[in-house]
Amino acid sequence: MALFSLATAPFIMFAGVILQLVIWDRTKSSSQAGKDSGVLDPYDKSNALVSDILINYKTVISFGPKNIDQLMQRYASFLEEPMKKGHKSSHLSGLMFGYFQAIRFFFFASNFYLSTIFIYDQNDDPEQTYIAIYTVMMAAFAAGGALSLVTSFTKSIQAANKIFGIIEDESFQKSPLYQKICHSKFSLE
Repeated sequence: MALFSLATAPFIMFAGVILQLVIWDRTKSSSQAGKDSGVLDPYDKSNALVSDILINYKTVISFGPKNIDQLMQRYASFLEEPMKKGHKSSHLSGLMFGYFQAIRFFFFASNFYLSTIFIYDQNDDPEQTYIAIYTVMMAAFAAGGALSLVTSFTKSIQAANKIFGIIEDESFQKSPLYQKICHSKFSLE
């Protein structure tokens, strides 16, 4: 039973990694869009337009309905690009979510089917069998989620190495700032 659970655990781990990467990529792309380049992302442009319209609403209204329609079309045009990106990524996200759910339920079904065979034919203890299934299942889910964070972990190690490289630099250690940091006393009172 445990061997079968361990043999199928990589499928669960892979599904967890894929699902977390899709979620992380979507979050990263929406929060980092336009930050690396000097170009504003479409959300920033649309927010700026709405902000200007609300601040200067009397002026906007005074130009008449034709101007308002033009501003609304401009606002909609700013949001067309994110909508297209969302449609493209939604298919991949849906496929990965479906894969994750299918693998998860096949894992449940096959493990519970085998466990009932072992319980009835081999007279295994039901409680211990289900504890074993649950333990392997939770370990596989957790490992899949943790494996998706490996890229963030390596980036944090690189950042820490840069910081410790600065601290361990002899020229920095001779600076008054380093001496002040080392000899200061902090209290939480």
